[in-house]
Amino acid sequence: MILADVSIKRPVFAAMMIVALLVLGWTSFNRLSVELFPDVDFPFVVVTTVYPGAGAESVEIEVTREIEDAVNPISGIERITSSSTEGFSLILVEFELERNSLDAAQEVRDKVAAIRGELPVDIEDPIVQRFDPAAQPVLSIVISGDRSPRELTYIAKENVKKRIENISGIGSVNLLGGYEREIQVELDLDLLKSYGLTPFDVRNVIVSENFELPGGRLKKERSELLVRTMGKVNTVEDLKDFIIDTPKGRFIKLSDIANISDGIKEQRSLARLGVREEDGFEIRRAISMDIITQSGANVVDVADAVKEELEQLDQELPDDIILTVVQDRSTFTRDAVHDVVINLIYGGILAILTVFMFLANIRSTIITGIAIPVSIIATFTFMNALGFTLNFMTLLGLSLAVGLLIDDAIVVIENIYRHLSMGKSGADAASDATSEIGLAVTATTFAIVVVFLPVAFMKGIAGRIFYSFGMTVAFSVLVSLFVAFTLTPMLSSRFLKEEKSHKGSRNPIFIATNAWNRAFGWIGDIYQHMLRWSLDHRWAIIVLATVFFVGALALYQVLGFEFMPRTDESQFYVNFKTAPESTIEKTEALVKKAESIISEFPEVITIYSVVGGSETMGQSQVNEGYIYAQMVPMDERDISAQEFIIDVRKALKDIAGIKMAVALEPAEGGSAPINFAIRGESEERLEYYTEAVDDIFRSTPGVVDVDNTLTKVKPEVQIEIDRKKAADLGVNLQELAMAVRILVEGEKVTRLRDEDEEYDILLRLKPDQRDEIDDLESFMIPSRKEIAGMQDPAFPLSRLAKFVTRGAPPEINRYDRQRYYEVSANAAGRFVGNVRSEIEVRADSIDLRPGYSIQQIGEGEWQKESFQYLLEALILAIIFIYLVLASQFNSFFDPVTIMTSLPLSLIGAFLGLLIFNSPVSIISFIGVIMLMGLVTKNAILLIDFIKQRREAGMDRREAIMEAGPIRLRPIMMTALSLILGMTPLALALGPGAELRAPIARVVIGGMISSTFLTLIVIPVVYTIIDDILKWPGKIVRRIKG
Repeated sequence: MILADVSIKRPVFAAMMIVALLVLGWTSFNRLSVELFPDVDFPFVVVTTVYPGAGAESVEIEVTREIEDAVNPISGIERITSSSTEGFSLILVEFELERNSLDAAQEVRDKVAAIRGELPVDIEDPIVQRFDPAAQPVLSIVISGDRSPRELTYIAKENVKKRIENISGIGSVNLLGGYEREIQVELDLDLLKSYGLTPFDVRNVIVSENFELPGGRLKKERSELLVRTMGKVNTVEDLKDFIIDTPKGRFIKLSDIANISDGIKEQRSLARLGVREEDGFEIRRAISMDIITQSGANVVDVADAVKEELEQLDQELPDDIILTVVQDRSTFTRDAVHDVVINLIYGGILAILTVFMFLANIRSTIITGIAIPVSIIATFTFMNALGFTLNFMTLLGLSLAVGLLIDDAIVVIENIYRHLSMGKSGADAASDATSEIGLAVTATTFAIVVVFLPVAFMKGIAGRIFYSFGMTVAFSVLVSLFVAFTLTPMLSSRFLKEEKSHKGSRNPIFIATNAWNRAFGWIGDIYQHMLRWSLDHRWAIIVLATVFFVGALALYQVLGFEFMPRTDESQFYVNFKTAPESTIEKTEALVKKAESIISEFPEVITIYSVVGGSETMGQSQVNEGYIYAQMVPMDERDISAQEFIIDVRKALKDIAGIKMAVALEPAEGGSAPINFAIRGESEERLEYYTEAVDDIFRSTPGVVDVDNTLTKVKPEVQIEIDRKKAADLGVNLQELAMAVRILVEGEKVTRLRDEDEEYDILLRLKPDQRDEIDDLESFMIPSRKEIAGMQDPAFPLSRLAKFVTRGAPPEINRYDRQRYYEVSANAAGRFVGNVRSEIEVRADSIDLRPGYSIQQIGEGEWQKESFQYLLEALILAIIFIYLVLASQFNSFFDPVTIMTSLPLSLIGAFLGLLIFNSPVSIISFIGVIMLMGLVTKNAILLIDFIKQRREAGMDRREAIMEAGPIRLRPIMMTALSLILGMTPLALALGPGAELRAPIARVVIGGMISSTFLTLIVIPVVYTIIDDILKWPGKIVRRIKG
């Protein structure tokens, strides 16, 4: 082989090539970011619009539908979902994953801007932004101290928030539970009437009197002076002194008709914190911040930078101000990544020890083991070039590849060792041995590489997740092939010698290796007898292998299914929702009950509650939120987080007036794992179908936390205007509606400047005059007509309209421009995928009218899509393996023999999952695809040697009987090194182990079954196919004869 011969003859050149790879790799390693999962650019765009004072139905009709219709023609949209709530519209536009999120957001932005004039004039401008469904706060910080809530909020906003926002990699910082300053002008309705004033009169005065305008420039000799009219108010006292000219000719101050105060905004969110002390929990209101990183940022580095900034702030802020980190997801990221690295090291050590146990040669073990660090370090260059990061998937790929990286070197050095035993010199043994197995090693390596190409280029979410995984493994294996053909033969030619036998040695190490090799000798003898018997009873072996394969298919049917395994991060979330009409105070009271129950569990050390949720997308609902509970570390408790939340769920179930769902992940950025959408037009029919699906959920074993969006209606006072009366009295309907909104909801009419900051001035009625319908009826509405005997005429609202209290939906959801309801739940005691499948089968039995549908959304939809793409990748991998083998062996039929090992691997793969009670997930499915490339290695080594012996003149049986025992050693060495290299991953120890273990269990189980069965079945299949290929010749000879 040219590459090996050059390396043997020019060792310095070979060494310099390897050093170059190491230097580039180490440099690249120091540039790689660290994160938990690969950075996936989800082309999701969210459009949020605030419509003050509008009900959900008005928001849907006037805002949501208009925007949906505008963006729908954009190409590449997969679906549009929307939610219209009181005063707020949220539209999520999901594009095909191939689309660039920046381009998608710009297209949506252009479409929304084009219809801005068609939307209600009093809405706030729609905000269009990219949305990452996987975005979660990396840190949550609580600010506490002996200050008033408003002072603490000011410090949090002006000192802490602004400093953190300047840190590189920070995406957003969301303030929760703050008490923000607001200047409140609360009108007295009775006084307004007595002076003949309307809300518009007061608003116009405040706006016109709080005004500042540049006046131009004055030229004075050789200089210019700027002129500015200063009319901005700077204090509440200035605002109180505003003069109002009443219709009765009197001049009064604003303070004569209104209470003016320097207050705080109405709270739409609050946070609560409790940390376990020796005497238990004391949970109090708090002011907190959720810190979200930018897409692609190094989570660990950003978190460390934030903590350093907090330490600096701690020195600068007053002594009574305390900054506490209550949630730190970077810790799990750091620990999970570190644990993968540890598993990688342990796997490498076990793989190298396997080589030593077989060869009992320190030099050969070192030469072989060098392939692992060289291949891994060189792979960092490739990762950096493609923009990959050090994340769970890339490091998992390297961990799984540890056993593979040494495989090529094992086969090469084992063959060199065999040639040395023939009496050849080091250089000749290295050259001849490498040339002899060069084709086989190349074929095995490329068979693995082509398996990962379909994985790397899959569509859908699974494709995005596994792209870096597949490419990393493929490149690392190619590097290992390069090392096996350069460094390994070069070092072997210089340093490897046939050592004397260690028989009789008293060294404990050699005693162990001698015992191992004696045992392996017995195994070789047993194998020879089994191989001979198999060749004599070929069809019995075929039937037995077929039975095993059918058994594997039957085994598959009893396995569980899920999308992704849940990880134990020593934390859980309780996502809650109260009645739609609940106030923030009522919601908090119910949350306190839940907190009290959770605090009774000794495993819980921190409780952090948020009512109203994050305001990331511009709106928060005061009847929703979550409780975050931090538990003691895994090694300090006897129960897993998954088992623990079952007990928490039972403890919380008796709290009335609140719906709660206990899960290992927060609800933000996603939904419950079991989620079905019921779509259609008729509200009544939709409700009927939704209730039917809800009943199916509740009667399905393993379903918990069932919820649906058939929420109770929220009482709504609807003012029905008598248009004729309004026209007769000269009342404009728009002004009427605006007046109602000013008095009830309030209007931010202008801003007060205090030093460098400006604060909203809110105009509305006094609290005690806007609580009852009677208060609304007495509102005075101005007339545009001149009416005899009336100066600036105005009429009570009751004279123009009637007031009707009706139930209105608090939320209206739409899916692809159709209304829909959701039914969602968690699973307990059963695998999520199995529960979803059972519900789907039962839901399909519902007799739906045309135009209605029931379908899985969220995680269930992703799972179906991902499994479909994975199946396509599996089929492509098998096709590519055939193409590679056919090219390497220049035969159409040898690849068929070799690929017989593929189904044999499924027996152990499925059995491995069953033994560990692991479900089939996209992680374990990747293990199956990976197996397709791995298990061909053994068959390739065997068939290649058989063909070489036959080409040398041996008959078929003699070639098989010689090739089997000779190739048994490298086959067992590579298989055991791979199995032991993955064993640390399969044991599922440490943070994030739930994600790592399934793929290792599949590969280990598949390798065990495939290795043992391949050694027997492949030679038998080879002889059968060889006989079949001879039939045409026999038939021709008989015809001629």
